[in-house]
Order: sequence, then structure tokens, then C-alpha cells
Amino acid sequence: MLEDYFTKLNTVVSQVPPVLLLLLVVGFGMYKFWKECNVTRKWNTSVFDMFFVSLFFGLLGGRASYIISNWQEFNQYIWYWLPYEKYGDQVFFFRLLPWRFFRIWDWEIQIIVMFVSFVIIGILWVLFVKKWKWSHMYTPIFTTAVIMISLSFVLIGMFVNSLEWFFQGIITLLPLLLLTYLQKNIRKRIIGRKEVRILAVTEIIFLSISVLYFSFSYITAEITKLESISLFVFLGIFIISSIAYIIEVNKANVTIETLSSLDTISGYEIGKDIRFSK
Repeated sequence: MLEDYFTKLNTVVSQVPPVLLLLLVVGFGMYKFWKECNVTRKWNTSVFDMFFVSLFFGLLGGRASYIISNWQEFNQYIWYWLPYEKYGDQVFFFRLLPWRFFRIWDWEIQIIVMFVSFVIIGILWVLFVKKWKWSHMYTPIFTTAVIMISLSFVLIGMFVNSLEWFFQGIITLLPLLLLTYLQKNIRKRIIGRKEVRILAVTEIIFLSISVLYFSFSYITAEITKLESISLFVFLGIFIISSIAYIIEVNKANVTIETLSSLDTISGYEIGKDIRFSK
């Protein structure tokens, strides 16, 4: 019965242009990234700049690795200086080289490479461009990447009628949904370093569950050498980033030595919104 329902779902989803499914994944990822960054009170313009730069290079990396892994197929196409061909009344776009290299809207990308590139560029942007605290951006970067991976699995599974892909995406997504609920409750009770540490450990645990599950799913499937390398790079980055997150949270401490070290704060200033620098 489940397979019958899934087949009906596939009949509907398979009629949707792949580019819309890709935009759906990006849209959810952008919303999640913004929500997580909003907790740290970062400026929206800086947040979206980081997201779109990371996404651009993520798509570039995912597409480039797909082309390299399938070069025998691409090598069969001829090169033509116009991005379209016209045969009678029919016009075909981006079918020949070099224009075919840009056809990302058909999901001809390597998903894991795409999101590893997204994470790497995001980390570089945080550390060297914006120079934000890593503890502020660890959760937005990794939850966004893993959510977009899980949604990609779900939508591709529905599109190609693969229950395996669909359930892998759902199982990857479930720990993050539970994490969102726990984050909301823990943040309401944060009054000191103890609660901040609890939040950090909770985020790492639930992210680890999702990351390890989809990594295992990838490893046990037939994947290219580039995908294998990217997967191990992703795991290495995740482990190092999680350790750095814990270390920075443990170091975070504010001590007021004397009252005279503080200026007088007016009632007007107390009512103002607090914003961190860009």
C-alpha cells in the first residue's frame, strides 16, 4: 500500500520541472540559515551575502565534479558558439558545449560535493571575510547544509520513484526537526555558561546523528571517487568544527571586575536594539 501511495506521489512530483525542486531546496535552506543567524543578531544583508556566495560556489563545485566524473558523456557533444539550436520551429537551449556545462537545473550535480563546497566557503567567509565568532556560525552553516542534503534526498526520491532515497532523506531530517524543538526550549532558559554548553552539546549530538547517517548511506552506495573524497573531507571538517565550537563555548566568559569600569547607561539606550558588527 505504501508503494502505491508513493507511486501516485511520484506521478505528481515527476511533472514538476527539476529547477523548481532545486529552488525549493535552496529556499528552505535560506530560510533556515536566516533563522539560525537571526539568533546571533547578525545583519540580514551580511547573512544573505554569505549564503548566496557559499551557494554559488557550492553549485559550481557540484557541477564541476559531475562534469569531471561524466566526461566521457560530455566529450561526445560538439562545441557551438550559440547557446541554442533551431530546427524548423523547434528551439533547443544549452544542449551543446560549452553551454551544456551550465545545465544545473536538471540536477546534474553531485549533491555531496555541492554541500561540502557550501560548507567550506561558509567557513572561510566566517573566519577570514567577516571574522565572526565561530560559535555564532557553526550551527547555521551545518544545520543548513544537512537540511538541504536531506530535502534533496526526499525530493529526488519522489522525482525518480525511489523509496530508498526518500526514506534516507526523511531519517536524515528527523534529528534536525527534534533539534529545532530542543533549541527553542533551551534558549528560553539560558542564564549562564552552563545552559550555553548544554545547547552546544545538544546541537553537536543531533547534527552528528544526521551527518553519520547520511554518510553511511553514501558510503554503502555506488559513488564516484570525487564523491568519496568529498564525503571524508566533510566528515573531517565536521569533526574539527565541532571541537572548535566546544572549545570556543568553554572559553566564552564575561567578568566585570569593578562597577567603575562600566559607563552609565540611559533608559533610552536600554530600549535600543543590540546589533553585532557586520
